[in-house]
Formats: sequence, C-alpha cells, structure tokens
Amino acid sequence: MIPRPVVEIAGAMGGVLASGDPGTIARGVAIDSREVRPGDLFFAIRGPRHDGHDFAAEAAARGAAALVVERPPAAHGSAALIRVADTTAALGALAADERRRRAGLLVVAITGSAGKTTTRELTGAALGARLRVATARGNLNNQWGLPLTLLTLPEKIDAAVVELGMNHPGEIASLTRLARPDIGVITNAGRAHIGFFADEREVARAKLELFREMPAGAPGVVDGRPGPLAEALADLSPRRLVRFAIAGEAQDADLLAHDVNTDLTTGSAFTVDGVRVTLRLWGRHAVRNALAALAAAREAGVPLEEASHRLAAVEPPPGRGRLIPLAGDVLLIDDTYNANPEAVLAVLEALRSSSRAGRRVAVLGDMRELGRRAPELHRSIGRAAAAAGLGLLVAVGEHSGDLADGARAGGLAEVRCYPTTESLLPEIGRLIADGDTVLLKASRALRFERLRDALAEARAAGVRR
Repeated sequence: MIPRPVVEIAGAMGGVLASGDPGTIARGVAIDSREVRPGDLFFAIRGPRHDGHDFAAEAAARGAAALVVERPPAAHGSAALIRVADTTAALGALAADERRRRAGLLVVAITGSAGKTTTRELTGAALGARLRVATARGNLNNQWGLPLTLLTLPEKIDAAVVELGMNHPGEIASLTRLARPDIGVITNAGRAHIGFFADEREVARAKLELFREMPAGAPGVVDGRPGPLAEALADLSPRRLVRFAIAGEAQDADLLAHDVNTDLTTGSAFTVDGVRVTLRLWGRHAVRNALAALAAAREAGVPLEEASHRLAAVEPPPGRGRLIPLAGDVLLIDDTYNANPEAVLAVLEALRSSSRAGRRVAVLGDMRELGRRAPELHRSIGRAAAAAGLGLLVAVGEHSGDLADGARAGGLAEVRCYPTTESLLPEIGRLIADGDTVLLKASRALRFERLRDALAEARAAGVRR
C-alpha cells in the first residue's frame, strides 16, 4: 500500500477517524492480528469463525498504526481508531481506492473452475520476460483475499496477476469491479461449486461476469473448447476474445497447441505459432494453462518466444500436482490442495497416459459443494478411475461408497473405502508397494496433506505393502 495518513484513509473508506493523530502514516494492511507489523492498518473482520474485534488489542500491541473497527475495542493503546459501518466493505473500498491511485499498473485477473493458481504462476513468469511482476500469494481470491492482494502489492512493479474465486453468482462481478483488470483470463468452466447453481450453464455465466465487468477495451482470454462456456459466450456483449485450445479440441482457437507431448516423468512440450514450449508441469490441463498464460502475456506486449522461455522454470505450486519421490521408488502425486470433477478427471487422464512402470494407485476423497449431484458425480469419477488403469482405488469420505460403486461398475476390482481421512492415516503405508505411483486428491476440508506426510513417514520407516 502507498503510505498515507490515517485521516485520508478513513475518508477513502467512508469511515470516521474516532481517535488518534490524523497525520499518523499507515504503511501496510493486515486482517490477522498475528501478522500485524508496526505501521499497519488492522481491519477487525467479522468472519465465519472469528471476530477480528476480539483481537484488536493484540493488533495494537504489535504496533498497528490504526484499527479499523465497527465498534470500539476494549483497548487500543496508541493506535488510532477508524470507525466504519462494515469492516469487510471498508477493506474493499480502500482496495478499490488503491487500484484507482495505481491506474498505470497492468492487472491480469484469472478465474476458472480449475487451474487458477497454476495459471497465475505461469502468467506471472511469462510477463516477467519484460515486466516487473507481482502475483497474488496463496489462495487470496475472495472478498478478503483480493483486497489484501491489491493493498499489499510492492510499489515498484509494472504488472500484477490476481485470482478471482467464487461459489455463488455475483461474486466474480464484485471482485472484477474491485480489480479493474486490463486483461481477463477464464481457464475453464466446469462443475466446481455446482451445488450453488442450477447447472453447468449457470456456472459458465458466473465465470463470464469477469468479461462483463472488465473495463471497455480489455481483452478476454478464454478456453476455446466447445461446451457451456463457449455457448454462454454467444450472449456476451462484443469484446475482443483470445481463445486457446489444444489441436483437435477446437477449430477456431487463436492460440493452438500442436505436437503435444506430456508425461508425469518428463513434463510437457508443445508447439504454438512456431515456438516450441517446454514445461516442468505435466498433463494436457497444464498445456492449456500455459496457453492461457502465453495469450495473456502476448496481450500485454510480451513476444511469444520470450514468454515461452520463462515458463520452462515454473514448478507446480504446493499441493497442486507436485511430484514427490519416496523411498522404494514410490512416486507421490501431491494434488491435495482441492478437488472438483474437472480437476480430478484431468489428473486421472494424466495418470492413465503415464509411461511410468509399476502399479497406479489413486487415493480420492470427497469433492465438496456439489449439492444434489454429488452422488452421481462421485460415481462418474469412480468410473473414470477404473478407466485410468488403476491397480487400486482408495476412496475416502462421505461419498466413498459412490466412488467405489462407480469404480466397480467400471471393472476395477481393487477398491478400499474409508469413512474419514483419520481412519486411513494409520493404514496408508501398508497399502502402498515399492514402485507404485500414488495420487492424492480431495477437497480441502479432508486435509489430505496429512496423508501425504503419513505416507512419506511410513515409507521412510520401512512400512510396506
């Protein structure tokens, strides 16, 4: 955040400086009292689990320049107090004001049902061929995360790459108005969060809120494959679109990948507009993510060849397809961060086409927020798991039975079911044999990273099937 006097900040948020020196300068922003640094603004956010007002005194003790509150805290030391009606709305208002003050900053906003974070990292790398770039940290893509991203960007940068997440209609529109992106990217539109929507077409329309709300003249980069997203684009007001796809998936894409080679052990390579691109990432989904990044970079004025060189060094973000070698020649695919139907299908396809010898094992957990379609979609994933040539499926969670039913219907005989992640933890080591390739994937709530750690410890201790 550009350093500013607290009285000016209060005005930008529609708040009132209730106490403190108007000339006090705030230099940063925090919503977690444990992360407050001297000179920060602390926003007392009322969240689903905690009320930031309960931690306002701690923030003041850590040196906060000012506390942004809806009601006076029990103690605030020497920190100034800014009273607002709604701290979440105030955080957004300040971020919007910061974005207006940095109008010359190029902002690329990325949304989609799957691949947002990886595409964000690829886009940041591609832009970095010519520009000073900052990318959003972690999973900061909602009503609190996006404002924090905008307010904590370094001053001396040319471009920022941000994520927009959603699970309800209208969320992308609100976040887009806040970010005011110069380039928008939609990686895909699938069935993530479909429990909050009538069908896939509604999900696609929600993703397209990005293009509807972007400033006039801002180009949109979009998955060019046929489907609900392509159909919904027909109803979009005129806007320049750049479509990407792999050859054979679409006829009229602007950026088309040819001669695609991808494997777990070697990464990926493809040719686009005469340029050969290599990636450490694997799977056709990674190729599409790279195409989206290259398209965004080209729209920002970065030549395709220069951008492509930067992609070669990008590693998978933690929990998003990272390969971890374990004792006994076991290869662990750490895709534990989250799961939805399209993301699981993509990684199962990569597993199916892998050239690596040995048994293939998938440990799959519940995919959340699928609503009434959850049983059906879990059964379809079970069938896809059988088609991936697995030697063993381990199904975990409330819908483990649905996953197992689909797998058995698809012809997979070796299926184990566990009701919870906790129930599998002591047994995971004994299910895995030397030479196995093991996929771990489930929704965030199942905390599958515990299985990753338990398996690594078991292999190191000599526990075997």
